[in-house]
Amino acid sequence: MEQITQKRLKELFTYESTTGLFTRKSNGKLATSMHNGYVRVGIDYKEYRAHRLAYLYMTGELPTGIIDHINHCKTDNRWSNLRVVTHQENCKNMSLYKTNRSGSVGVYFHKRDKQWTACVYINGKKKHLGCFSNKDAALYAREQANGTYGYHHNHGKVA
Repeated sequence: MEQITQKRLKELFTYESTTGLFTRKSNGKLATSMHNGYVRVGIDYKEYRAHRLAYLYMTGELPTGIIDHINHCKTDNRWSNLRVVTHQENCKNMSLYKTNRSGSVGVYFHKRDKQWTACVYINGKKKHLGCFSNKDAALYAREQANGTYGYHHNHGKVA
């Protein structure tokens, strides 16, 4: 089966870059299929993720990397919210896990030592930033590491 082209995509849909919505030219309806939290668009018996189609629509080619939703919202396909990144860069703009108890990525309370611990992952390896008697000091250490190691300013924010 052939890959979708920009020409074919534009024959079938309009994409509004300020809203991120795809509309079918044939009937004026929005492409609203959802799968795993992502908007999907069916074209010629194949489904595509809308954020990848937005890139194709705007640039003329399918992305070679990962498309990152800058604000962590998988359904927000506005052009200004999308960027092509490597896997490593994508990991530096992740949402805060629901199970996180400290309110910050890379900061946790170490029960045995009764101290707050801060850490950061660099190239897939965990780097210990220190143990602290108070949470604010651990949060500050992690915040400084975010800047030092190039984490996106949205990293660790709630989606």
